[in-house]
Amino acid sequence: MSEAVKPGGAWGLKLLALPVAVLAVLSLHTAFIYGMADVKTLKARALIADWQRNEKARPQIVQVGQARNDLIAGLKWLPGDSQLLEGLGYLYGLRAVNVENIPELHQAMLDEVLLYYRESLKRRPMAPYAWANVALALHLKDAGADEMWRSFDRAMAYGKREGGVQLKLARIALDRWNTLTPERRGEVADMLGMARGRTVRDLKKMFENTGHDDLQIGPEQPAG
Repeated sequence: MSEAVKPGGAWGLKLLALPVAVLAVLSLHTAFIYGMADVKTLKARALIADWQRNEKARPQIVQVGQARNDLIAGLKWLPGDSQLLEGLGYLYGLRAVNVENIPELHQAMLDEVLLYYRESLKRRPMAPYAWANVALALHLKDAGADEMWRSFDRAMAYGKREGGVQLKLARIALDRWNTLTPERRGEVADMLGMARGRTVRDLKKMFENTGHDDLQIGPEQPAG
């Protein structure tokens, strides 16, 4: 009679190797997908980062369109990627600025801003810049007051020390000062006091001659 196959023999080793091989294939597949998305969007992401850092940057319409196309191509490889979605929201924000004098187009671009930032927040619900951009887009559309203030409050809660968030929330607060609750006015005052660097300069320019000289922007200066 032939001997029975003992557990842990050759068959056992093959069965153990099978899940390892599957994991290796899945890892390679995942790496390939992320690699393709990276290649497709590398230039667009670099341009966006440069535009966001350089306040004097004036992106050309063609550049914005190409960056948008590249990010859309990246989403085909990484559907729902929050970084790509936020990038698209930013690009449509640039487009909205460029067509402010054409109300129909301006509203349409703001709708796209909202679409992409709302989608990104499903993946990153504590992203302050995304909340601030939703609030600003709704403010500019003069629509969805409840959602605008919820977004305003969340941006304040998650990012009131961030310069870019401070500038967006300050703009909304300044335009709607008479409708701010006392609690929000206090939050805005605290936020302005936290401003640093070039954001202090930008905020002081924003609030200049607005009748809000009582607000302290940036750190208090030593007496004398």
